[in-house]
Amino acid sequence: MAQSVVRHLESVHGIDHIPVTGPVIIVANHRSYYDHLVMRSLLSARRSGPCWFLTKQEAFDRPVSRAFHKAWDAIPVDRDKPGLASFRRISSALRDGNAVVIYLEGTRNNGSGLLPFKAGAFMTALLNDVPVVPIAIVGSDSVLPKGALLPQRSTIRVVVGPPLVRPAPGPEKSRIASMSDAARSVIAELLRTGAAGDGGASEPPFDLVSAVERRLENVIDADGAIGYEDAALLGFLEQSLRRWGSHDTGIGLQRARVLGLTAPRRGIARRLVAARRIKLLCMAALRENPENPLTNYVLGRWNMSVPYVLGGRRAHAIRHLNAAAAHTRAGDTRPLMAIAEMSLSEGRTVDAELALRWILEVADPDNARYELRRRRCEKLLGSIDAELMATRHRAIS
Repeated sequence: MAQSVVRHLESVHGIDHIPVTGPVIIVANHRSYYDHLVMRSLLSARRSGPCWFLTKQEAFDRPVSRAFHKAWDAIPVDRDKPGLASFRRISSALRDGNAVVIYLEGTRNNGSGLLPFKAGAFMTALLNDVPVVPIAIVGSDSVLPKGALLPQRSTIRVVVGPPLVRPAPGPEKSRIASMSDAARSVIAELLRTGAAGDGGASEPPFDLVSAVERRLENVIDADGAIGYEDAALLGFLEQSLRRWGSHDTGIGLQRARVLGLTAPRRGIARRLVAARRIKLLCMAALRENPENPLTNYVLGRWNMSVPYVLGGRRAHAIRHLNAAAAHTRAGDTRPLMAIAEMSLSEGRTVDAELALRWILEVADPDNARYELRRRRCEKLLGSIDAELMATRHRAIS
């Protein structure tokens, strides 16, 4: 999915209009099933948490189609008579702080203009008091035309507008009609902008470094691993980093991080290629700034995890992790955690215990990952205590 979307995505403009957190309704035109892939990839790069799609009720009639749409966080809705159950599910998703995507035309549009808009999106937005962000997708019907099974050679442009202005107090029907008219006018203008193009295809579609930092902050679990779905979503960012940041060492370093975290879910051959690429990207970043703590941290992790025959060196890992710890900002305990894990793997429990207890002492409680790191430290300290007790028991016996 990620490779396909990045390959066809020519440009994205205005993505900063999508809030990073909190509930939001995304309203867009709809020309192709490929719109789902584009919207999901962009929203997942911009935000954490589920992205829900309103989908016609008929898509849930058959078992295979129902399973597919449920996996894609689709909410069934009767396009002619939206029921109370659908409204409750949408409201629940919004209360949880998620994004809900609604195609205002209600179905794929095969014409050149816009079909009449459905009013449900605006009624839902007003009742739940959430922002509505308009988006225009241009070219998706050329990438995946109606009836096609595979994407064609074409490109897509996405233009995001600012949140719609909330109408003044008044009768509900008038307010809904006002929002609908405003959305229609805005999306029509965004479509014209996207169709005209602006020659910006070679530029990154959004702040890729911030997007990676945001995703990694939220998807890595207490053991430093990521789930399958999160790995797939990070794949979109990795492909974007490769396309739009091939000569930027800062972006290259972020790509190395993503490659390192997603490598365990690749085949052996792809893991070997990824390992080599990670080192090359990090060494390029290190030449530009030898004291960069993140570069040294990633290189330290690389030397820890890669076997000796493939270039991993314990001495290099120690050197890079110590450099990372010396220059990292206060409260960032990632290098110390890596040092503790390496000490444990080599049986140096005293060194590992010192590092873990120091992490608990200096870790920043305001850091989003503080609680996960604290639990990880306590788990490792528990394993050390258990090993020491077993050793003493064997000595007494």
